[in-house]
Amino acid sequence: MIKVLIVRSNSIIIGHTPRVNKIAKSLSKRYSVLVLGWNREGVSEKLLMDYKPRLELFNLKAPLGKPSLILYIPLFWVWIFFKLIRYRPEIVHGCDLDTVLPCYIYKKIFRKKFVFDICDRYAMSYVPTKFRMLYGLVNSIEEIFCKNADFVITVSEKLMASIRKKPKKYGIIMNCPEDDGSPIYVPRRKQQEGKLTIAYMGKIRKNRYLENISIMLKDLYNVKVNTAGPIIDQDVFKLIQNTPNMKYNGVLQAKEALALEGRCDAILAMYDPSLPEYSISMPNKLFDSMMCGIPVITNIASEIVKDTRCGISVDFSDDNQVMQTIINLRDNPALRQELGSNGRRAFVEKYNWASVERELFNIYNYLYKL
Repeated sequence: MIKVLIVRSNSIIIGHTPRVNKIAKSLSKRYSVLVLGWNREGVSEKLLMDYKPRLELFNLKAPLGKPSLILYIPLFWVWIFFKLIRYRPEIVHGCDLDTVLPCYIYKKIFRKKFVFDICDRYAMSYVPTKFRMLYGLVNSIEEIFCKNADFVITVSEKLMASIRKKPKKYGIIMNCPEDDGSPIYVPRRKQQEGKLTIAYMGKIRKNRYLENISIMLKDLYNVKVNTAGPIIDQDVFKLIQNTPNMKYNGVLQAKEALALEGRCDAILAMYDPSLPEYSISMPNKLFDSMMCGIPVITNIASEIVKDTRCGISVDFSDDNQVMQTIINLRDNPALRQELGSNGRRAFVEKYNWASVERELFNIYNYLYKL
Protein backbone atom coordinates (compact mmCIF):
# COMPACT_ATOMS: atom_id res chain seq x y z
CA MET A 1 0.00 0.00 0.00
CA ILE A 2 1.30 3.45 -0.94
CA LYS A 3 1.79 5.57 2.19
CA VAL A 4 3.25 8.72 0.59
CA LEU A 5 2.57 10.00 -2.92
CA ILE A 6 4.75 12.87 -4.19
CA VAL A 7 3.61 15.04 -7.11
CA ARG A 8 5.81 17.37 -9.20
CA SER A 9 4.91 18.98 -12.53
CA ASN A 10 7.90 17.82 -14.53
CA SER A 11 9.57 14.57 -15.52
CA ILE A 12 11.39 14.29 -12.14
CA ILE A 13 14.34 12.32 -13.47
CA ILE A 14 16.17 15.13 -15.25
CA GLY A 15 18.64 17.38 -13.47
CA HIS A 16 16.54 20.39 -12.48
CA THR A 17 14.52 18.45 -9.87
CA PRO A 18 17.12 16.98 -7.47
CA ARG A 19 15.05 18.14 -4.46
CA VAL A 20 12.18 15.78 -5.29
CA ASN A 21 14.59 12.92 -5.90
CA LYS A 22 16.21 13.39 -2.50
CA ILE A 23 12.92 13.75 -0.63
CA ALA A 24 11.50 10.63 -2.30
CA LYS A 25 14.63 8.61 -1.63
CA SER A 26 14.73 9.65 2.02
CA LEU A 27 11.04 8.98 2.67
CA SER A 28 11.31 5.56 1.00
CA LYS A 29 13.61 4.52 3.87
CA ARG A 30 10.56 4.55 6.16
CA TYR A 31 7.45 4.51 3.95
CA SER A 32 6.18 3.05 0.68
CA VAL A 33 6.53 5.95 -1.78
CA LEU A 34 5.22 6.65 -5.26
CA VAL A 35 6.31 9.68 -7.31
CA LEU A 36 4.13 11.24 -10.02
CA GLY A 37 5.57 13.56 -12.65
CA TRP A 38 4.84 15.08 -16.04
CA ASN A 39 6.98 13.98 -18.95
CA ARG A 40 6.60 17.26 -20.82
CA GLU A 41 9.98 16.96 -22.54
CA GLY A 42 9.47 13.43 -23.84
CA VAL A 43 12.22 11.86 -21.73
CA SER A 44 13.31 8.44 -22.93
CA GLU A 45 11.77 5.44 -21.19
CA LYS A 46 15.30 4.13 -20.78
CA LEU A 47 15.97 6.69 -18.04
CA LEU A 48 12.98 5.46 -16.03
CA MET A 49 14.34 1.97 -15.49
CA ASP A 50 16.84 2.86 -12.77
CA TYR A 51 14.71 5.41 -10.92
CA LYS A 52 14.08 4.63 -7.27
CA PRO A 53 11.56 4.77 -5.65
CA ARG A 54 8.67 3.95 -7.95
CA LEU A 55 7.83 6.58 -10.58
CA GLU A 56 4.88 7.11 -12.92
CA LEU A 57 4.78 9.83 -15.59
CA PHE A 58 2.03 11.66 -17.43
CA ASN A 59 3.26 11.27 -21.01
CA LEU A 60 1.94 14.34 -22.77
CA LYS A 61 4.42 16.67 -24.45
CA ALA A 62 3.91 20.34 -23.61
CA PRO A 63 5.89 23.58 -24.13
CA LEU A 64 8.46 24.19 -21.41
CA GLY A 65 8.46 27.66 -19.87
CA LYS A 66 5.76 29.01 -22.22
CA PRO A 67 2.42 30.65 -21.27
CA SER A 68 0.58 28.07 -23.40
CA LEU A 69 1.57 25.41 -20.86
CA ILE A 70 -1.39 26.51 -18.73
CA LEU A 71 -3.76 25.00 -21.33
CA TYR A 72 -2.34 21.54 -20.61
CA ILE A 73 -2.38 21.74 -16.79
CA PRO A 74 -6.06 20.70 -16.31
CA LEU A 75 -5.29 17.43 -18.12
CA PHE A 76 -2.40 16.84 -15.75
CA TRP A 77 -4.68 17.55 -12.77
CA VAL A 78 -7.25 14.98 -13.92
CA TRP A 79 -4.49 12.39 -14.35
CA ILE A 80 -3.16 13.13 -10.83
CA PHE A 81 -6.61 12.84 -9.28
CA PHE A 82 -7.30 9.45 -10.82
CA LYS A 83 -3.90 8.21 -9.63
CA LEU A 84 -4.71 9.42 -6.11
CA ILE A 85 -8.04 7.59 -6.17
CA ARG A 86 -6.34 4.45 -7.40
CA TYR A 87 -3.51 4.38 -4.84
CA ARG A 88 -5.23 6.09 -1.86
CA PRO A 89 -2.03 7.33 -0.14
CA GLU A 90 -2.13 8.37 3.52
CA ILE A 91 -0.15 11.54 2.71
CA VAL A 92 0.03 13.41 -0.59
CA HIS A 93 3.07 15.68 -0.97
CA GLY A 94 2.33 18.33 -3.63
CA CYS A 95 5.24 20.40 -4.95
CA ASP A 96 4.37 23.98 -5.96
CA LEU A 97 1.06 25.56 -6.88
CA ASP A 98 0.61 23.79 -10.24
CA THR A 99 0.05 20.41 -8.51
CA VAL A 100 -2.01 21.50 -5.51
CA LEU A 101 -5.65 21.50 -6.65
CA PRO A 102 -6.14 17.72 -7.18
CA CYS A 103 -4.08 17.02 -4.04
CA TYR A 104 -6.28 19.29 -1.94
CA ILE A 105 -9.54 17.90 -3.37
CA TYR A 106 -8.29 14.39 -2.58
CA LYS A 107 -7.49 15.46 1.00
CA LYS A 108 -11.00 16.84 1.54
CA ILE A 109 -12.93 13.96 -0.05
CA PHE A 110 -10.93 11.09 1.45
CA ARG A 111 -9.86 12.80 4.72
CA LYS A 112 -6.16 12.26 4.09
CA LYS A 113 -3.18 14.52 4.86
CA PHE A 114 -1.75 17.08 2.46
CA VAL A 115 1.78 18.51 2.48
CA PHE A 116 2.30 21.67 0.41
CA ASP A 117 5.96 21.90 -0.61
CA ILE A 118 6.75 25.39 -1.98
CA CYS A 119 10.00 25.46 -3.95
CA ASP A 120 9.04 28.65 -5.83
CA ARG A 121 6.37 31.27 -5.17
CA TYR A 122 4.42 30.85 -8.38
CA ALA A 123 3.51 34.48 -9.07
CA MET A 124 7.04 35.69 -8.28
CA SER A 125 8.54 33.15 -10.64
CA TYR A 126 6.08 33.13 -13.54
CA VAL A 127 3.73 36.14 -13.51
CA PRO A 128 5.17 39.52 -14.61
CA THR A 129 4.51 42.18 -11.97
CA LYS A 130 2.93 44.45 -14.62
CA PHE A 131 -0.12 42.15 -14.44
CA ARG A 132 -0.89 43.33 -10.95
CA MET A 133 -4.33 41.79 -10.56
CA LEU A 134 -3.21 38.38 -11.80
CA TYR A 135 -0.04 38.57 -9.71
CA GLY A 136 -2.03 39.32 -6.56
CA LEU A 137 -4.65 36.68 -7.35
CA VAL A 138 -2.08 33.90 -7.82
CA ASN A 139 -0.33 34.87 -4.57
CA SER A 140 -3.65 34.86 -2.70
CA ILE A 141 -4.64 31.44 -4.07
CA GLU A 142 -1.26 30.04 -3.08
CA GLU A 143 -1.65 31.39 0.45
CA ILE A 144 -5.15 29.92 0.78
CA PHE A 145 -3.71 26.48 0.07
CA CYS A 146 -0.94 27.19 2.61
CA LYS A 147 -3.58 27.92 5.23
CA ASN A 148 -5.47 24.71 4.51
CA ALA A 149 -2.55 22.30 4.18
CA ASP A 150 -1.68 19.97 7.04
CA PHE A 151 1.94 21.04 6.74
CA VAL A 152 3.81 23.58 4.60
CA ILE A 153 7.43 23.05 3.58
CA THR A 154 9.65 25.69 1.97
CA VAL A 155 13.30 25.94 0.98
CA SER A 156 14.26 28.95 3.12
CA GLU A 157 13.13 31.33 5.85
CA LYS A 158 13.08 34.12 3.26
CA LEU A 159 10.53 32.26 1.17
CA MET A 160 8.41 31.59 4.23
CA ALA A 161 8.59 35.28 5.16
CA SER A 162 7.05 36.15 1.78
CA ILE A 163 3.81 34.45 2.84
CA ARG A 164 1.72 37.13 4.50
CA LYS A 165 0.17 34.87 7.14
CA LYS A 166 2.37 32.02 8.24
CA PRO A 167 0.69 28.60 8.32
CA LYS A 168 0.28 26.93 11.69
CA LYS A 169 2.69 24.13 10.86
CA TYR A 170 5.66 24.64 8.57
CA GLY A 171 9.25 23.52 8.16
CA ILE A 172 12.35 24.44 6.18
CA ILE A 173 13.88 21.77 3.95
CA MET A 174 16.89 23.34 2.23
CA ASN A 175 18.14 22.15 -1.16
CA CYS A 176 21.40 20.77 0.20
CA PRO A 177 23.11 18.09 -1.88
CA GLU A 178 23.56 14.50 -0.82
CA ASP A 179 27.05 13.16 -0.15
CA ASP A 180 26.61 9.63 -1.47
CA GLY A 181 30.29 8.74 -1.65
CA SER A 182 30.71 9.71 -5.30
CA PRO A 183 34.17 11.17 -6.08
CA ILE A 184 32.80 14.68 -6.71
CA TYR A 185 34.84 16.45 -4.05
CA VAL A 186 38.56 16.43 -4.76
CA PRO A 187 40.80 18.66 -2.60
CA ARG A 188 42.46 21.15 -4.95
CA ARG A 189 45.97 21.31 -3.58
CA LYS A 190 47.57 22.06 -6.93
CA GLN A 191 45.43 24.55 -8.76
CA GLN A 192 46.55 26.01 -12.04
CA GLU A 193 47.32 29.71 -11.87
CA GLY A 194 46.05 31.94 -14.65
CA LYS A 195 43.20 29.65 -15.78
CA LEU A 196 39.61 29.47 -14.57
CA THR A 197 36.60 27.38 -15.53
CA ILE A 198 33.22 28.56 -14.23
CA ALA A 199 30.13 26.34 -13.97
CA TYR A 200 26.54 27.47 -14.48
CA MET A 201 23.91 24.76 -13.89
CA GLY A 202 20.27 25.79 -14.25
CA LYS A 203 17.69 27.10 -16.65
CA ILE A 204 19.13 28.75 -19.75
CA ARG A 205 17.17 31.96 -19.54
CA LYS A 206 17.42 35.72 -19.30
CA ASN A 207 18.23 37.55 -16.06
CA ARG A 208 20.74 34.93 -14.84
CA TYR A 209 23.82 36.93 -15.91
CA LEU A 210 24.62 34.64 -18.85
CA GLU A 211 24.29 37.52 -21.30
CA ASN A 212 26.68 39.68 -19.26
CA ILE A 213 29.35 37.04 -18.86
CA SER A 214 29.29 36.19 -22.57
CA ILE A 215 30.30 39.81 -23.28
CA MET A 216 33.00 39.73 -20.58
CA LEU A 217 34.61 36.64 -22.08
CA LYS A 218 35.70 38.70 -25.08
CA ASP A 219 38.12 40.55 -22.79
CA LEU A 220 39.03 37.68 -20.44
CA TYR A 221 41.71 35.24 -21.47
CA ASN A 222 41.95 31.72 -20.04
CA VAL A 223 38.39 31.86 -18.65
CA LYS A 224 35.80 29.30 -19.74
CA VAL A 225 32.15 28.78 -18.77
CA ASN A 226 30.42 25.38 -18.72
CA THR A 227 26.61 25.55 -18.80
CA ALA A 228 23.88 22.92 -18.56
CA GLY A 229 20.12 22.93 -18.05
CA PRO A 230 16.77 23.21 -19.84
CA ILE A 231 16.60 25.87 -22.55
CA ILE A 232 13.92 28.47 -21.77
CA ASP A 233 15.11 31.44 -23.85
CA GLN A 234 16.42 30.61 -27.31
CA ASP A 235 18.17 34.00 -27.58
CA VAL A 236 20.33 33.20 -24.56
CA PHE A 237 21.05 29.72 -25.90
CA LYS A 238 22.18 31.14 -29.25
CA LEU A 239 24.42 33.58 -27.40
CA ILE A 240 26.08 30.68 -25.59
CA GLN A 241 26.55 28.82 -28.86
CA ASN A 242 28.16 31.88 -30.46
CA THR A 243 30.57 32.58 -27.58
CA PRO A 244 33.83 30.65 -28.10
CA ASN A 245 34.62 30.11 -24.42
CA MET A 246 31.09 29.10 -23.40
CA LYS A 247 29.93 25.49 -23.74
CA TYR A 248 26.44 24.04 -23.41
CA ASN A 249 26.41 20.48 -22.04
CA GLY A 250 22.72 19.63 -22.40
CA VAL A 251 20.19 18.76 -19.71
CA LEU A 252 21.99 16.65 -17.13
CA GLN A 253 20.80 14.41 -14.35
CA ALA A 254 21.64 15.60 -10.84
CA LYS A 255 24.77 13.47 -10.40
CA GLU A 256 26.07 14.42 -13.84
CA ALA A 257 25.53 18.12 -13.10
CA LEU A 258 27.38 17.85 -9.78
CA ALA A 259 30.22 15.95 -11.44
CA LEU A 260 30.58 18.70 -14.05
CA GLU A 261 30.57 21.38 -11.35
CA GLY A 262 33.20 19.43 -9.44
CA ARG A 263 35.54 19.61 -12.44
CA CYS A 264 35.28 23.40 -12.55
CA ASP A 265 37.03 26.07 -10.46
CA ALA A 266 34.04 28.22 -9.45
CA ILE A 267 30.24 28.27 -9.67
CA LEU A 268 28.11 31.17 -10.91
CA ALA A 269 24.78 31.85 -9.14
CA MET A 270 23.37 35.23 -10.20
CA TYR A 271 19.78 36.52 -10.16
CA ASP A 272 18.45 39.82 -11.48
CA PRO A 273 17.42 41.80 -8.35
CA SER A 274 14.64 43.55 -10.28
CA LEU A 275 12.68 40.28 -10.35
CA PRO A 276 10.49 39.40 -7.33
CA GLU A 277 11.89 35.86 -7.08
CA TYR A 278 15.34 37.32 -6.34
CA SER A 279 14.28 38.27 -2.82
CA ILE A 280 13.48 34.65 -1.87
CA SER A 281 16.02 32.73 -3.97
CA MET A 282 18.09 30.04 -2.31
CA PRO A 283 19.55 28.11 -5.25
CA ASN A 284 21.03 24.63 -5.31
CA LYS A 285 24.18 26.08 -6.83
CA LEU A 286 25.20 27.70 -3.54
CA PHE A 287 25.14 24.37 -1.73
CA ASP A 288 26.65 22.54 -4.72
CA SER A 289 29.69 24.80 -4.48
CA MET A 290 30.10 23.86 -0.82
CA MET A 291 29.91 20.15 -1.55
CA CYS A 292 32.37 20.38 -4.42
CA GLY A 293 34.76 22.54 -2.40
CA ILE A 294 34.88 25.36 -4.93
CA PRO A 295 33.97 29.06 -4.47
CA VAL A 296 30.67 30.57 -5.55
CA ILE A 297 30.27 33.93 -7.31
CA THR A 298 26.85 35.22 -6.33
CA ASN A 299 24.63 38.20 -5.56
CA ILE A 300 22.25 36.27 -3.29
CA ALA A 301 22.30 34.57 0.14
CA SER A 302 24.93 37.06 1.25
CA GLU A 303 24.40 36.09 4.92
CA ILE A 304 25.37 32.46 4.28
CA VAL A 305 28.28 33.45 2.02
CA LYS A 306 29.58 35.85 4.67
CA ASP A 307 29.07 33.40 7.54
CA THR A 308 30.74 30.44 5.81
CA ARG A 309 33.24 32.46 3.69
CA CYS A 310 32.50 30.01 0.86
CA GLY A 311 32.63 32.51 -1.99
CA ILE A 312 32.45 36.11 -3.10
CA SER A 313 29.32 38.29 -3.01
CA VAL A 314 28.99 40.71 -5.93
CA ASP A 315 26.58 43.32 -7.26
CA PHE A 316 24.51 42.06 -10.21
CA SER A 317 24.54 45.51 -11.83
CA ASP A 318 28.31 46.08 -11.46
CA ASP A 319 29.93 44.24 -14.36
CA ASN A 320 33.34 45.67 -13.53
CA GLN A 321 33.18 44.25 -10.01
CA VAL A 322 32.18 40.82 -11.32
CA MET A 323 34.98 40.89 -13.90
CA GLN A 324 37.55 41.82 -11.26
CA THR A 325 36.26 38.98 -9.07
CA ILE A 326 36.71 36.51 -11.93
CA ILE A 327 40.22 37.82 -12.63
CA ASN A 328 41.11 37.59 -8.95
CA LEU A 329 39.95 33.97 -8.74
CA ARG A 330 41.68 33.13 -12.01
CA ASP A 331 45.04 34.51 -10.90
CA ASN A 332 44.88 33.49 -7.24
CA PRO A 333 44.60 29.70 -6.79
CA ALA A 334 45.34 30.08 -3.06
CA LEU A 335 42.17 32.15 -2.69
CA ARG A 336 40.16 29.52 -4.57
CA GLN A 337 41.60 26.88 -2.27
CA GLU A 338 40.72 28.85 0.86
CA LEU A 339 37.15 29.67 -0.15
CA GLY A 340 36.54 26.13 -1.40
CA SER A 341 37.85 24.60 1.83
CA ASN A 342 35.63 26.92 3.87
CA GLY A 343 32.59 25.87 1.85
CA ARG A 344 33.42 22.19 2.13
CA ARG A 345 33.73 22.54 5.91
CA ALA A 346 30.33 24.24 6.08
CA PHE A 347 28.85 21.44 3.95
CA VAL A 348 30.22 18.70 6.20
CA GLU A 349 29.13 20.45 9.39
CA LYS A 350 25.69 21.76 8.39
CA TYR A 351 24.62 22.18 4.78
CA ASN A 352 24.31 18.52 3.77
CA TRP A 353 21.29 16.34 3.00
CA ALA A 354 21.84 14.01 5.98
CA SER A 355 21.23 16.98 8.30
CA VAL A 356 18.18 18.11 6.31
CA GLU A 357 16.80 14.56 6.18
CA ARG A 358 16.41 14.49 9.96
CA GLU A 359 14.07 17.49 9.78
CA LEU A 360 12.09 15.79 6.98
CA PHE A 361 11.61 12.71 9.18
CA ASN A 362 10.48 14.91 12.07
CA ILE A 363 7.81 16.47 9.84
CA TYR A 364 6.48 13.11 8.73
CA ASN A 365 6.57 11.68 12.25
CA TYR A 366 4.37 14.61 13.28
CA LEU A 367 1.95 14.02 10.39
CA TYR A 368 1.52 10.35 11.24
CA LYS A 369 0.70 11.23 14.83
CA LEU A 370 -2.15 13.59 13.80
